[in-house]
This record gives sequence, C-alpha cells and structure tokens, in this order.
Amino acid sequence: MERFLRVKTTPQERKLLRMALHHMRVVTLADIADPTGTYIPGDRLTGSWRANTAWEWPKQPQPPKKAFATLRRLLRNTICQYDSPYQPIDSDLAITEPMGDWLPVERNVIHDCLRCDDTIYCYSPGEGFTSYSKRGESGFFNLTGTVESVPIHAYPISIVTIDKNQVWTMKRFRRQTQPEPGKPAPGRVLFDNLNRQGHIKGASDGSLLRDDGIMTAGWLIANNEDEKTAAIFAVTNISSLSSYRAELEGTFRLLKHIDYLGMSPDEVTHWCNNEAAVNATNMQSIHTPGDMLSPDMDIILAILHHKQRMSYTIQCKHVLAHQDTKKRKSKEEKDREKKLKAKERRARIREVDVGDGTHTPSPESSPSHSTTSDNSNGLDSTISSPRQELASTGLSDEAQMNVA
Repeated sequence: MERFLRVKTTPQERKLLRMALHHMRVVTLADIADPTGTYIPGDRLTGSWRANTAWEWPKQPQPPKKAFATLRRLLRNTICQYDSPYQPIDSDLAITEPMGDWLPVERNVIHDCLRCDDTIYCYSPGEGFTSYSKRGESGFFNLTGTVESVPIHAYPISIVTIDKNQVWTMKRFRRQTQPEPGKPAPGRVLFDNLNRQGHIKGASDGSLLRDDGIMTAGWLIANNEDEKTAAIFAVTNISSLSSYRAELEGTFRLLKHIDYLGMSPDEVTHWCNNEAAVNATNMQSIHTPGDMLSPDMDIILAILHHKQRMSYTIQCKHVLAHQDTKKRKSKEEKDREKKLKAKERRARIREVDVGDGTHTPSPESSPSHSTTSDNSNGLDSTISSPRQELASTGLSDEAQMNVA
C-alpha cells in the first residue's frame, strides 16, 4: 500500500484509510486481490468482507461508508487506473499491472484454498485445513484428511467443490522459485576502476530537499587520482529529514560499499564536511542511556556496529565547507587584533615626493584640511592643499621644506 503515499490526501482521508484497512485486516495488495493477481473482487471493498488471519488486529467499531469510498478512490488513482469512478461500489477493480507468480513466503492472511505441488488445502473457520491429493491429470483432488499447518510455499488458488470428498481445478501452476538473496548494492555506482588493496581514502557528502521530502548522499572511494569509485543514493519516505542525517547516510553507505566490494584495506581515511557527523562517526561506544535519545541514533548505531565488525581502522576527519561558519572570537582575540591594527596605523607613514626625496605632510597640508576665502564675486571658494610636488631649484632640501 506504499503507492497511496504518492497521492495527495488530507489527514482525515488517511485516518479513514487506516480504519478501512484495519477492519479488513490486510497489509498488502496480495491480501485482497484474486489468486490470479489480475483484479480485486468488488465485494471485498464495501465493508462486509474481512480476511481470516492469525494476527491480532486493533479492535474498532465498524468504519463509516466513506472510509471504504476513500479506499476505492485511492485504488483507482494508483493500482486500478482503468476503472471508472461511476461504476457500482461492488464492481470488480482490474489491476492495471497484473501481479506475477506467487513467491514461497509467509502469507499475511489465511486464504480459503492453497495449493502445494500435488496437494490442495482448504480452510474452514473453526475446523482448520483439510487436504486433498491429486488424482490423475484430470484436475480432480480427493480428500485425504485434516492438517494442522500448511507449507510456507503453498499459494492461493481458485477451486470448484464437487462434493465433500472431492474438489476440482485446472488453474495453472503459478508458483515461482525464491531468488537467491544477495548483497544489495549500497547505491548507484557512477564509475569504478578502484584497486581493491592498500590504503584507501574516502569522502562523503549529503544534501536535503526538504520541500520534496528527499535526502541524497554521495561518496567517493579512491587509492589515488586515477583509481577510484563513486556512488550516489536517494532516500525518501522517512520521517527524519535533516542535513545531519544525510551526512550520516553518506558515511554509513561508504562503509557498506567497502564491505560490498569485499575489500580489506590496511586503513581508511574518511573526510566529511559536517563536524557533528564526524564526531558521531568517531564514537567508540554509547556512554550513557541518555545517548540513545540523541537525534538519528538509529543510523549512528548502525555505523558503530559496522565499525566493530571491520578488520581495519577508519579515521574520520573534518574538512571545512559551505556548512561551516566562522567561530566567534573571544574578547582577548578582539583586543589583540585591535591593538595590532592601531600599531600598524601609527607605523604607517604617508609620504609625498619632493624632488628626489620624501616628505611627511603635516596635518595642515593633508588633503583632508582646506581653507575658505571670499572671492571678488562674493562667492565662497575652497582652496585645498593636495599633494604638491615642488619644482627643482638650487635651494637645499631644508630651505625647500621651509618654503613649502
């Protein structure tokens, strides 16, 4: 039912949806779909049907009709897009992309009939499962007795009951083999020409798109400038959104990528531009129970657990970046800088060229000082004394200065 998250809904509609699903006691689409996986029976979406299950569900009163109307609307907007909103409420809903064959996994609900190789199991509330064995190739199955449980690889199937001792079906065998579990890749690899041995360096970074509800992480593992691998990963549909967690996600996936490649380097030097994430990565253990309440402690514990399993050491170092701000200077540092600037200001000498020598102007001769006199028209004119260069004469330097 994760597709419902992609549809814009109000809090009231989400509440009604939960009420309908809890009443029906279903978790996945396979719990309400037909055994063929091509449609959803209409009588299961009106509120009169409830699945048989061994799980305990919350006890609640019968949901209102609009709860199941909300469920049908969301199904038409996501999974059953070819169905009209004007058809009767008890009409079947065709699944836009039919489901594949059944996997040998534990079922969330107890189906009426299940098949396992040459045996069919039929469930009756209060009586349990009754088994029927295959008889020839005509599709008939004869009663053999009752059983306490069914194999995990049994899958739902539709049958026709001939009598109490005999059932019939010619539905095709729809079970597929379970794929071998493998290591999931930590992210999408952009390129990889890394040498898997020796000392390696790593760097990671994270970004946050808060309005879109997306976090992204990227990491780089390198031996040198030519031998390296890089990967990225996007995280969605989580409640904890912060740039801090995005940085931790990059660190965690960098370590998982090293493990995914089967590498056993001598040492790993990791660089990160978030100082808080660096401090969290360098933690060796949880010191107090209160630490468990720290933000994003789940991924910090995952990093700590992974570090304890590693056969090599990792050094996480902080590198300054756009997230870092200047630290406030102390009063002593400010006073020290103020005295140093005053000393430099006093030592600075503004010199004026005078012939072949230099002259330090007096305050009266500086450009900032000026005198005002009245001209013949009665207007004020400002006579300033800018830098002046004295003409070369036969006077001595001291005489020239007196003249100036």
